[in-house]
Amino acid sequence: MSKPSVHINDSLVFRPLASAPANPEEGEIYYDSTLVALRQYVAGVWSTLGRSANSSYVFNGSTDLGPTVANNVRQTVPFGGTSPGTFTNMGWYNGTTGVLTAARACRMLISASILWNPNSAGSRALVLTKNGTDIFIDFKGAEPSLETQNKFCQLVDAQAGDYFELQIQQNSGSTLGLYLGALLNHLSIFEIP
Repeated sequence: MSKPSVHINDSLVFRPLASAPANPEEGEIYYDSTLVALRQYVAGVWSTLGRSANSSYVFNGSTDLGPTVANNVRQTVPFGGTSPGTFTNMGWYNGTTGVLTAARACRMLISASILWNPNSAGSRALVLTKNGTDIFIDFKGAEPSLETQNKFCQLVDAQAGDYFELQIQQNSGSTLGLYLGALLNHLSIFEIP
């Protein structure tokens, strides 16, 4: 007995659903209007098909973080001001809490970098937190006569509702500024389908 087949010549339109269909069958596909994605039911699990989204934000040390960073105080990089639109386009910016919040379960590549003004004392740190817990820290001693750069690129798994913060800290013995005008002060998120 042959199975029925469907041939599509031009395009196929899925009727949007706000949630997964009840009693799905293996291989069933639907368009989820809440996640804004095609979803497929395979081996008892709904998964997102072919979704990739990315966004990047270059932050300014003076306007986004204030003119200086206090000594021995961990400071969260604020994603207010001009940055919400950058991450809103991928569903990541939570306007209520002001933090970057995963809109859906996903695996992503997160990269960040920060460039400090020259100062030969102490150390510098760039920290990524997930739900308030440190998941990655780039810690470096100060460069004697050059700017110090902290950076990372990490694969991270997230569930819908997980929130992320980028934090910086320095202990030079006094306040310290970020190198202004540097495209190296950034945060990028790329969702991996």
